[in-house]
Amino acid sequence: MEKIVEKPVEKVVTQIVEKEKIVEKPVEKVVTQIIEKEKIVEKVVTVIQPAAKAPGKITFWSQASLPTMVDVWKKVMADFEKANADTTVDYQFVSYADAPVKVTAAIAAGSPPNLTYIYAHGVYIQQGVEGSVVPVDDVIKELGGDKAFFEPAIVLQLWQGKYYSVPFTMGPDLTFYRKDLFEQKGIKVPDLNTKYTLTWDEYYDAAMKLNDPPNRYGMVQCLLPPHGEKFQWGLLMSNGGTVFDK
Repeated sequence: MEKIVEKPVEKVVTQIVEKEKIVEKPVEKVVTQIIEKEKIVEKVVTVIQPAAKAPGKITFWSQASLPTMVDVWKKVMADFEKANADTTVDYQFVSYADAPVKVTAAIAAGSPPNLTYIYAHGVYIQQGVEGSVVPVDDVIKELGGDKAFFEPAIVLQLWQGKYYSVPFTMGPDLTFYRKDLFEQKGIKVPDLNTKYTLTWDEYYDAAMKLNDPPNRYGMVQCLLPPHGEKFQWGLLMSNGGTVFDK
């Protein structure tokens, strides 16, 4: 912006007077006055400086309780804070059993965490549809797209064409058997070097041979969350079943 002020003088004077005033604000004004001949030219230069970024905090709810997993998250957070000096991570532990309820309650109260992970994918889908959880398609794309992930893991995060979470770990579910009881009943265990699975018919036959209620049952399964129900889903769906009739 330029402001010109006409002011008569008695004699010709050529003089440059500079004033500089620095204010600790995002906007800095530098005023330079030039007195030359018979007029004063006043120029006001406004320099817009980017405002300092306010310190931020990310609240992260984690269900990691094993020391090895906690150490991994601590390293991830330390690396993030090092790369983002103006942001800190508030790491809070929430148990697997409590997480679905607490996440839902926190959203309802208007104070949810910025990040969390739980096994109950349905909670994210429900809240995502209601607008409380944002899709993370941009994150998936930045990480290499859906092809960069193990397919059975990435498909669980997809709902109506949008991803609502990012898979970061997977673990196997195992079935243990009593070798001594198998030998007693003459049940042959498949050679795991050539065959990695049992058919459902083989599984059923082995369970029935071992079944001796009330002293012993052919198959016992944990149904507690977050893992127990997964076996039921596999058993149901691989045999052509479904929860709903439509």
